[in-house]
Amino acid sequence: MLSSSSVFGQVENYLKNKKFNSALMKLGGMSVQYSKDISYLTYLSQTLRGLGDQLALIKTLKELQRQQPHESIEVEIMELLYKNAHINEALDIALELQDRPMSIADKQTVYLTLLRIYIEENDFEGVQEVLDQSAVLLTGNDFACWAQGLVHLSNGEKNQAVAQFRKAVQLNPANDQAWVSLALIHHEMGDEELALANLEKALDCNPMNNSAVKLYSQWGSKRLDKSSKALQSIRFYLAEHGFDEEISVCHVQLLCHLKFWSEATNEINKLIIANPRNLNYVAMKKNLEQSLNM
Repeated sequence: MLSSSSVFGQVENYLKNKKFNSALMKLGGMSVQYSKDISYLTYLSQTLRGLGDQLALIKTLKELQRQQPHESIEVEIMELLYKNAHINEALDIALELQDRPMSIADKQTVYLTLLRIYIEENDFEGVQEVLDQSAVLLTGNDFACWAQGLVHLSNGEKNQAVAQFRKAVQLNPANDQAWVSLALIHHEMGDEELALANLEKALDCNPMNNSAVKLYSQWGSKRLDKSSKALQSIRFYLAEHGFDEEISVCHVQLLCHLKFWSEATNEINKLIIANPRNLNYVAMKKNLEQSLNM
């Protein structure tokens, strides 16, 4: 029978060569005897990261944290919980960690996670509190600038918000969220040209930005020179996501605007199949049929 050191040596070799399934199979044969062994848990966590199995990784890291507590493990657990929509549990860990000594990188991660959670909850007092606490650590961070802009916007301070959003994209031109925020403000101010340009920047950075795709389809449909690009943007998004009800509705509306009746009919039928009780979809189909008979 192979010793644990020999097995771990094989696993380490698999990991170096990114043979994660082989590593998992080898570790699986040790799971009962070594389920609380620190070396075993460490190798298993590395394997699960490689496989991208985040839920199993959370479970493994929690056990590793029980056996060998360390702030960096808790920070990773917090991040994974947040990414997998366990918001309350992630928030509890972040709040507990924020006053503990840890590396600068880990502390930044904790603050950024708190910002993301408070933004999603529209708790802008919480956002400002975190920004005040992290002022030194997050200086020059584009996400923090965007968050500060959202706080200004929630207080009706549009000029200050624009300044922060612009600072965010200067620090990181790939910050699609900040580009969308700029687009919304310029649209509200009546500058349609600049609003669309900002959305195009957002889509260049991230074609999967749901808000940018939706807004561009709505605003771009009013412009002959933008309609084609708006349709291309929606089709690319849906090709990646398979089916997204909100974006699919925008797709139907844009198809109708462009008078692509056959494709619009097919897309409405998909919506009705997905949600047959939605009377709005039935009404959309009826209106389309009336347009075709006119």
